[in-house]
Amino acid sequence: MNFEDEWIKYSKMDLAVAKRELYVDDDENAILTPIICFHAQQAVEKILKAFLVKNNIEFNKIHNLETLRKLSSTVDNEFNNIDFGNLNYYGVATRYPDGIMEMPSVKVTKELYEKAKEIVDFTLKKMNK
Repeated sequence: MNFEDEWIKYSKMDLAVAKRELYVDDDENAILTPIICFHAQQAVEKILKAFLVKNNIEFNKIHNLETLRKLSSTVDNEFNNIDFGNLNYYGVATRYPDGIMEMPSVKVTKELYEKAKEIVDFTLKKMNK
């Protein structure tokens, strides 16, 4: 099994779910903002893991984007320029009913989805994919 390709596949699936949920309904009240933000974070987490696997960098079972960025920057220092915004927060906060301080707005959700898409695209280019 090629773990690099599996991480990429799962990253793309998370991004696809986020996009579908973001644009599934014209009624903004029906948009599941925390779930979309979670999948956006997951897409970034998984694409960074794909990059690390491609470059033979070992990592533990971690979810922190900052830690993954630091590891990625040991291969390519352009990863230091990535701005995750609030994506890291939604990787854990949305997993528990008491985790979210307040629901993200549709505007914030769209911004985080776009940020995740940019990071995934950036990383895929770095991987020549």
